[in-house]
Amino acid sequence: MPQKHPVGSAVSFMNQFFTVQEKIMRNEDTAVYKVLSTRRRKLFTFKKVKESGRYGLGKQEYERQLLFGSVSSYTVRAFDGYYEKPKRRKRPLAPGESLLKRDKFRILMEFAPHGDLGSVVSRHGAFDYNVAWRFFDQILAGLGKMHRHGHFHGSIAPRNIFIFSPSECKIGDFGKGGQIREVEGHQAEMLHEEEARDIQDAVETLVFALLGRHAFAEDRERTEEFYDFLDVDGHSDYMDFTWMYPDWGWNMAEKDFFFIRSFFLPRREPVTAPPIYIAAKMSPRKV
Repeated sequence: MPQKHPVGSAVSFMNQFFTVQEKIMRNEDTAVYKVLSTRRRKLFTFKKVKESGRYGLGKQEYERQLLFGSVSSYTVRAFDGYYEKPKRRKRPLAPGESLLKRDKFRILMEFAPHGDLGSVVSRHGAFDYNVAWRFFDQILAGLGKMHRHGHFHGSIAPRNIFIFSPSECKIGDFGKGGQIREVEGHQAEMLHEEEARDIQDAVETLVFALLGRHAFAEDRERTEEFYDFLDVDGHSDYMDFTWMYPDWGWNMAEKDFFFIRSFFLPRREPVTAPPIYIAAKMSPRKV
């Protein structure tokens, strides 16, 4: 079967043409391409999402991305989006079927020259300590703005954090997000379940960046290392843990270890979110 968008073909956004340079990834629901603006000679990312229903995932993802890009410097910006023109019909409309139905949505967004965090670690290994923590702060700042506007990401992971420079990363891929559910009796100082999960996923991404490997999960299953990590209770246990898994001791301080561990303990009290997250969530200004 011929490719829908082969290298050298053109796609249109914002009344101008973009030339396909490379297919970045493709699966049954999504295709992502690197494209070059023929007018500005600048690289962008073109993403095509298969819809589910008239107002499906692609349109919702695009609208969330527009919102987040307007309030945070640490989310990948979208510039344009529209429904792909449907194929010519070979049959009459079925009863109740709409002419307005679309099955694919196109999004034009920023291009991350270094790719996603996972691929950078695969090529170069664990991040420098200061870079990993800087990126973690930026992820938290981006999440704070998303949560302030009532949305969660739902899929913070190395594959969805995009590296723009050695000093800047941005959150991308908003297809699994949604609106935060209001729970009756919820206390304002407490994190919603969706917010807490986003932050925990950000902490797991930090661990991946510091160690250069997936320590907590493989094939979506928790590792034995994760349960050993949870069993650490005090300095003596920490020393035993770092004897079994020495790269933890090589790549972070003991205080960092217990900071990370604090996000994975059963809680009977409000979760204490990191200050940079709270500042971003509380501030009305773009961060």
